[in-house]
Amino acid sequence: MKHAMVTATLTVLMGVTAVQAQTGVVISQVYGGGNQAGATFRNDYVELFNRTNAPIDISGYSVQYASQSGNQWQKLDLVGTIPARGYYLIQFAGGTTNGQALPTPEVTGTINLSSTNGKVALVSNQLLIPNGTPCPVAVVTGLVDFLAYGSAASLPANQCIVGSAMSGPISVTTAALRVGDGCSAVGNNGLDFIVGTPNPRNTASPLGPVCPSTGIDLAVTATPNTLIVTSAGTETLTYSLAVRNVGTLDAPNARITLPVGTGVTNLAASQGTSSTVGGNFLVDLGPVTAGSTINLTITCQPTVETTLPGVFTISTTGTDTNPGNNSASTSVVVLRPASEISLKISQIYPGGGATAAALFNRDYIEVFNAGTTPVRLFGRSLQYQSATGNSWSVRFNFPDVVVPAKGYFLVVAGNTGTAGDPLPITPDGDSGVFSLSNAAGKLAIMNTTNFAPGPCDPGLPLMIDFVAWGSAVFCFDGFTGPVVWTEDAFQAMFRLNGGCTDTNDNAADFMIAAPAPRNSASPLGVCGGGGPSPCSVADIVSIGGQAPADGLLTGDDFNAFIGAFAADDLLADIVAIGGLPPGDGLLTGDDFNAFVGAFAAGCP
Repeated sequence: MKHAMVTATLTVLMGVTAVQAQTGVVISQVYGGGNQAGATFRNDYVELFNRTNAPIDISGYSVQYASQSGNQWQKLDLVGTIPARGYYLIQFAGGTTNGQALPTPEVTGTINLSSTNGKVALVSNQLLIPNGTPCPVAVVTGLVDFLAYGSAASLPANQCIVGSAMSGPISVTTAALRVGDGCSAVGNNGLDFIVGTPNPRNTASPLGPVCPSTGIDLAVTATPNTLIVTSAGTETLTYSLAVRNVGTLDAPNARITLPVGTGVTNLAASQGTSSTVGGNFLVDLGPVTAGSTINLTITCQPTVETTLPGVFTISTTGTDTNPGNNSASTSVVVLRPASEISLKISQIYPGGGATAAALFNRDYIEVFNAGTTPVRLFGRSLQYQSATGNSWSVRFNFPDVVVPAKGYFLVVAGNTGTAGDPLPITPDGDSGVFSLSNAAGKLAIMNTTNFAPGPCDPGLPLMIDFVAWGSAVFCFDGFTGPVVWTEDAFQAMFRLNGGCTDTNDNAADFMIAAPAPRNSASPLGVCGGGGPSPCSVADIVSIGGQAPADGLLTGDDFNAFIGAFAADDLLADIVAIGGLPPGDGLLTGDDFNAFVGAFAAGCP
């Protein structure tokens, strides 16, 4: 991990004059998760905002940083001008592995910000804050703005915040955001900032809002704290809202309006008086005094799988001087629980292009719907972890398609290899982001597009299926062990019974045979009941095979069977009825017993 989490608390400076934006420039965003596993962006950053209607030259300014409990400061000198209502992006430490690249920064530095809790100061000079200064507020000349971001805990005396602490720490996917796109200037860290989705902006970005200096200025923010609804119709989805009046006058008769979408029931609010009128859920909060915040929750029960939009608007019977921050939008992915999803990893070919003997030049993963009802892949992902890896950092997000009952979905993985042929069928998805190890590895189907937590846990509530192969893996599903893998680039791993067998034991549920990928256009698989009957002469005849004269299937009959097919179609015919091709890819009389044995579990 790049940044260690600090759990110490910030001391609230009582009686200290709140830091105001002396020149109209404020710290508008702080993000410290750059390049960590699961990071949204590759670099840490600090964003500044010019709240005024005139450009401001910040040449000679500096941004300075210390850890949450520290008193050793680092600085980066600034240059250039921030346009009126413009943003200014400062790039800090990071890398090139995880996350998106930032927009073009105005300046770059190497300071390593904490991804959870820390202190950032904007200073109108380039003098380093003296080391040994835990809190620059009220003691450092030229301090323009200050943010102690993160959460408060045990109150050690060497820390500081202005006003109250933020609602919680930030993370690799969240940032400290100044309310109102940078306008809020109450002079209180807890009121001026929220934890939200990082959105770095630079001087080329669209201009920010016109920030009021007097009057009513209501702002609303919304955060869902339930991202996966796992029991449609009974589980409660909660939106956490903060309504702030960052103006100088009280706002009378404040009201939240939420349009109600389909598949939503049992709406309720923790505060105010609520009602549903004309397709809108209304929450009347009464007055919101200047400089105050009302925190509340709105709950509901989604009933269907969907992306549920939430658009919250705050209004008042007074005159709001800055209506640009009166709305907040968020969305929630509503999914059925993993326990109700019948997707299985039914075939794995990890040897693509691995050696000169590779059968195919790409790896692939075959996913099978072993259930009796269609499954929508929307909101779900396929994730890979190396044999000894300790985090899930590589994933393929499934497209929004439906896999019918007993249908297949084929994902090709890895870059085109130097050996092997192209796959004989068209894949349904292409995950160029990961390449499977032909020695050992781990794959999971997750009931989310977020990375699975922790190093490896086949019992995660959001995990739909898990398969580990090779002797080097340290965890697997079941007690017997991982899939016993031969590292043969002419072989693949097959889940038994056409992809239907799942005893939660990787070693027992899989066998090794020649690759035979199936995609969404392949015939539906078969499983269920007490299992289909063993193959017979009739099964051979049903696909055009020549029945033996004595009515018995023996090795002597194999040549007659071959005679019923063109040589170039035989492998496909065998696979089409559920048979497994021979390991060497060649059909001879010696393979007949193996072919018949592959049908012992049953024919379609």
